[in-house]
Order: sequence, then structure tokens, then C-alpha cells
Amino acid sequence: MSTAPHSLHRTGLRFGLACLLACSGCASLQQQATRGIADLLTGDEVARVFLSEDDPELVRASLPFALKTNEILLQRDPDNLALRLALARGYGAYAFLFADAEARRLREIDYAQSQAQQARAARLYLRARDHAMHALEQRHPGLPPKLRSDPHRALRAIGTEDASLVYWAAAPWAAAIRNSPQQMERLAELPTVEAMMRRLLEVAPDYDQGAVHEFFIRFEGGRSPAMGGSPDRARHHFAEAVRLSEGRRPGPYLAIAETVAVQEQDADAFIDLLQQALAIDIQQVPEERLLNLHHQNIARQLLTQIDHYFLLEEEIDP
Repeated sequence: MSTAPHSLHRTGLRFGLACLLACSGCASLQQQATRGIADLLTGDEVARVFLSEDDPELVRASLPFALKTNEILLQRDPDNLALRLALARGYGAYAFLFADAEARRLREIDYAQSQAQQARAARLYLRARDHAMHALEQRHPGLPPKLRSDPHRALRAIGTEDASLVYWAAAPWAAAIRNSPQQMERLAELPTVEAMMRRLLEVAPDYDQGAVHEFFIRFEGGRSPAMGGSPDRARHHFAEAVRLSEGRRPGPYLAIAETVAVQEQDADAFIDLLQQALAIDIQQVPEERLLNLHHQNIARQLLTQIDHYFLLEEEIDP
């Protein structure tokens, strides 16, 4: 009998807690807690932890968990722009560093598997784009449909404060198009991507130490003049990207080697640019170590595949 009051007390306590959890005030507390955790997981410190890593496999194993955790938080707080941007960056980075890289690695040894990885990379890139576009829709209601009908007019509303969202919508979108060679209808989306990036050149030309210029190295240099490309414009963007990054990123050297040097069949320039990329000390910018290491790994791979891109003199029949 002496235990009955304690049992009733516990029952009453549980009932009281249940009522408390059901009340509207608790919903507010839960949202505050969710936002507190979201702020912790989307801060610059988290990005630096991943991007400064020198073990890509560790990031490959851990980044999916971080992405899914953010998606769980987003379900509780769907209007959280920081979560949207973190997911756009995270999916874009994962697609580039791992799915896209695996497609590149398999290209020479298993073409069917390479295509499967390309398709996976495209899907992940589109996830990144969609998160960023959703955030842009929140900031500028009606923007996505307006982009399809009249992108230049729609983008007049975009300012410097939108730079990250625009970049992480457009860059993964372009990568998804590149990774969908069998879906020719996707090419019709490229003018919208171009318009978004050109708007960034107007409002935030220095964004992320030349990231927009690095995009345009590939955009201008990867197409022949007959298709609207321009080696001279690509070289201009290369110079700007190197200036803004203070020559501490291998990415611009890799971009112009794979585009302009290949288009012009200049094997010497190709080799020289890749060697310059490899000569960069990636420890100079520890917060970008992962991406710079990845670019240098690609440069090493390309130097072993020169004959895939150029008709060398010793290969020409006498």
C-alpha cells in the first residue's frame, strides 16, 4: 500500500508530461530546439571540418549521414534557408567528389557502370539544385517559373545577398546537364543556367574567390567557336579566377587544360597547366584541402591519359 502514492505520482507525472508535449507551446520549443541544432550543423565550422579533411574516404563515409540528418531537421523546419543552402552545398559536393569522380574513373574500364554513375551524379546534382531553388522561391516568390519563361527579366530581382543560393542552384544544374548526355532535352535548360551565372558576374563577380569565373572557363572553353564558345573569353575568366584565388586553387588550371588546351590540341599547354595545378601547395589553404586534393588527383589521372585527348607525333603514321 505504501507504494500506491508513488505509483499515482508517477502516473500523474507522465500524464502531465504528455499534456505538456501536446501543447502548442511545446511545438514552439521543439522548433526552437530544431533551429538551434540546425544552426550548429549548418555553420561555417561544419563546412570547414569537411572541406579541410585530407582523407576523402572519411568524408565519403560520413557526409551522407550529415545530409540525411539535415533533411530530417528540414522536415521539422521547412522554411529554414540555412538548411536548404547546406543541403544544396552538401549534395553538390558529394556528387562532384564521389559519384562524378567514380564515373570518371570507370570510363576506361567499365563503360556501362560509368554511365550508371553519371546518372547517379546527375540525380544528386538535381537534389542540390532543387534545395537551392526552393530557397530562392522563398526569398523571391514565383522566381522558378519566371526563370523558365524569361530568365533575364526574372533575375533582375537577384542581388548580392542571393549569390550563394544562385550559385548552388546553377552550378549543380549545369553539372546535371553535363552528366545527362542521353537526355538531349536537358540542353534546352542550359540558357537558364547561363543567365543565372551571368547575373552572378554582375552582382557578385568575386563570389567564392573566383568560383563563377571558374564556371565560365569551362562554359566558354568547352565549346567550339561555332557553338558559341570562345578560347579568349575562357582565358579571361582563367586569369580572373587565378587572381581572385591568388593562384592557390588547382581548379582553374584544370578547367582550362581540359577545355581550351584540348580544343586547340595543345598538348604542351595541357601538360604545363596540369603541372602548375600539381605544384600548388594545398596546405596553404587548409579550409579547402579536400577539394584541392581532389582536383590534384584528377590532374594526375589526366597526365596518364594524354593520348586519350591528343594525337601525339609518335602516333602519326609516317
